[in-house]
Amino acid sequence: MIRVNDMDAYLGWGGRGPKPTGMICIDGVLYYAVQNLLGEKPPRYGTRSQHASDATILKSTDYGKTWTPELDAMLLEMEREMAVRDSGDPNIPSYYWKNSPDERSHYKGWLPMFPGCIFGGPTFIQFGRNYEDAVDDYVYAISGDQWDNGTEIRLGRVPKDRILNREDWEFAIPCKDGVSWTKNIYLSEPILSIDRHVSAPDMVYLPSIQKYILCTWALHSDFDANQGSELTVLESDHPWGPFFLVHYEWMWYKEEAGFYCPKIPMKWFDEQNLEGHMLISGNWISYDEYYQPQTMKFKLHQK
Repeated sequence: MIRVNDMDAYLGWGGRGPKPTGMICIDGVLYYAVQNLLGEKPPRYGTRSQHASDATILKSTDYGKTWTPELDAMLLEMEREMAVRDSGDPNIPSYYWKNSPDERSHYKGWLPMFPGCIFGGPTFIQFGRNYEDAVDDYVYAISGDQWDNGTEIRLGRVPKDRILNREDWEFAIPCKDGVSWTKNIYLSEPILSIDRHVSAPDMVYLPSIQKYILCTWALHSDFDANQGSELTVLESDHPWGPFFLVHYEWMWYKEEAGFYCPKIPMKWFDEQNLEGHMLISGNWISYDEYYQPQTMKFKLHQK
C-alpha cells in the first residue's frame, strides 16, 4: 500500500475540522465528499452532539494524487489564522477556534458547495464498482442534519458528468405518488425523519433484489460512546422511500462497544446469497479493543 497524498488540510478532529463523509468512483474518476470545512459549529440539536456542516465534493482523475478544487493551502491558512492547537493551558481545550462561525462563513470569499447543516454530511449511494449498477444517469447522495443524534435525512442527485457543479444539484420532495425535485435545498423535504435517532447515514443499492438498504444509528447519550448505541436498517424500492424496517437493535452489540457509522462495502457483499460484512467504528472514549475498524457479518432474508 502506498500513500499518494497526505491531504494535510483534511485531518479533522471530531467536529473541529474537515472529515470525510463518502467516496465513489465513476469511469475511473474519484469523487470525495468532505464536511466541516469551515471548522467547528454548534449542532442543530442538543448541546453535546457533533455538527455536520459545510460540505464540498472533490474530484481526482489520477487516483488521489491531486484533487480539484485544490483547497489545501486555503484550509491550512484558515486554521493557522483562526484556530489554536495544543495551547499548553490545561484549563482550555487543546484545539479550539478563536473566531465565531459567522466570521469563518466566507473565508476569503470562499463557500463550500453545501453550506450549513441541511446537506452538511453527504454520502454517495453506492451502485457497485465504478457505479456500474446505476439505475440512471444521475449520482445520488444522502445526508443527515448532524453527525450524531440528528433527525432528518435528505436526498440529492446530479447528472453524473456534473457532480462538482452545485447549480446542477437538485433535492427530493417525497410525496404520496413518488417524488418531485427542486434545486432550492431549503424547499426540499426529508426522505426520513426520526427525532434524534438519525446519525451519519449510509445507503447502498442491491441490483439482485432491486432494493435500497439504508443504515443509520444513534448514541444513547449525545456524543458519548460509553453509553452504547442503536442500529437501524431500513429498505425501500426507491432512494426517496418509503422505508420499511429490516432490523433494529437498541443495544448495538454491547454497551461498551459504542459502535457507530455502519457501512456496507459492496466489494464484501455476495449478491446471490445476500450476505456480507458491515464495516463499523467503535468506542472512541475507552480506546480499547473497539476504537478501530470492526466488521460484523450479516445475511438478508427475503419474505
